[in-house]
Amino acid sequence: KSGAGNIDLVTPTHFAHHIIGALKKYKPKVPVIYNTSGYEKVQTLKALEGLVDIFLTDYKYASSSLSKELSGAKDYPEVIEAALKEMKRQQPENVFENGKLTKGIVVRHLVLPGCVKDSLEVLEKIHSVLGENAIVSIMSQYTPMGKAAKNRKINRKITKLEYKIVVNRAIKLNLLCSLVQDLESADSCYTPTFNKDTKI
Repeated sequence: KSGAGNIDLVTPTHFAHHIIGALKKYKPKVPVIYNTSGYEKVQTLKALEGLVDIFLTDYKYASSSLSKELSGAKDYPEVIEAALKEMKRQQPENVFENGKLTKGIVVRHLVLPGCVKDSLEVLEKIHSVLGENAIVSIMSQYTPMGKAAKNRKINRKITKLEYKIVVNRAIKLNLLCSLVQDLESADSCYTPTFNKDTKI
């Protein structure tokens, strides 16, 4: 009623049961977005069928060793691939109305320093599941914070060359609906101050 263009459910998985119940009682007329890390059980996604209009998902890693090392989730690659296939089953086409996405899938991938090979494999996986019409956000905004700043593997921002290689692979795969960023987006000024005293 206030004019919102969508309902964006950010990191909603642990509330999925309640969300499903709420959306079964009332489904807004604006698109409902399920904004997730991609680490989703297929059964959870199936329970959302008919309730979610747009899946906005990360595709973090193609390598199980990298996903284990950086996220403690060795099975992330197989989980996200199965999840993406289920998202595709539910939303087989991207639908636009008046220039705005109203149904479909958007996949985010954050390029990490020294991990270009994995990023290329991620794009290949996305292409194999979603095809050339996939909407892919290739993010260059990685900024080392907290423990990451002390990890020699990922304690720096990505280089212009690293990002160029990944974007060029998207072009080679004909993923022409890709969104790209300026390297200047990798700046801590965009990171909120997360502490108990922060006022929202």
